[in-house]
Amino acid sequence: MMHYVRAGSGKPLFLIHGFLGTWRIFEEVMPKLALHYDVIAVDLPGQGKSDPDEDTKSVEHYAEAVLALQDELGIDQAVWIGHSLGGYIAQSAVERYPERLHAAVFAYATAVGANEELASFCKTLQQEVIEHGVGPFSERHIPRFFAERSDPKQIGFAIEVAKESSAAGILAALSAIASHPDQVETLKQATLPMLEVVGLYDHLQARYEAKSSYLTRVETPTSHMGFQDDPDLFASILMKWLDDRVFRSKVRNGGQQ
Repeated sequence: MMHYVRAGSGKPLFLIHGFLGTWRIFEEVMPKLALHYDVIAVDLPGQGKSDPDEDTKSVEHYAEAVLALQDELGIDQAVWIGHSLGGYIAQSAVERYPERLHAAVFAYATAVGANEELASFCKTLQQEVIEHGVGPFSERHIPRFFAERSDPKQIGFAIEVAKESSAAGILAALSAIASHPDQVETLKQATLPMLEVVGLYDHLQARYEAKSSYLTRVETPTSHMGFQDDPDLFASILMKWLDDRVFRSKVRNGGQQ
């Protein structure tokens, strides 16, 4: 079972971190959400305190791992909130397990699939991890996740978190990024509430159009790490959307929560 941290009570939310992250990347957001929800923040395989899994090398495999944890915890449906790579994982769940999701959030995560250029870049990064190790790799690349206006303390914290992961876990995550499928059509056709959070200063994720009455798009004046740049804003966006579009809407429509 993956390592996770759990807090609060109410409807269940899974927080799924991105590349070079662990559950700790949500440390400032999690207490705010836990005032209203049952929040489960995971360490993906090979990240943080979760052991590597040699069979987990794709977003589909990661989605299976999160779903296995959901099963272990006896949770029928949950909201999956994924950042970056975690967003790709949430998109995979929308495609493959929509009946197990109340809703899905894609925070600073494109739905555009990997191309040959990205796959080649990921191979280069894998070689860098092998040659130089997790520490130097994290110190070099984490600052690129942030904007010039970002707090240096937050950048330092993200580097500290990144160093908690194993080389094997990082290599597997890069394989998943290099092969993640295009999910634009999936989002257009899905019939569950979805939220896309886009950073105005996020230069890492490709923009896309997936018009759907089920998909809400919100922009934040932040970097790729918007929940660190402004955790209050990020939490308030999530809670308002959950209240307006996910749980309260089901009551208005006469459905079961």
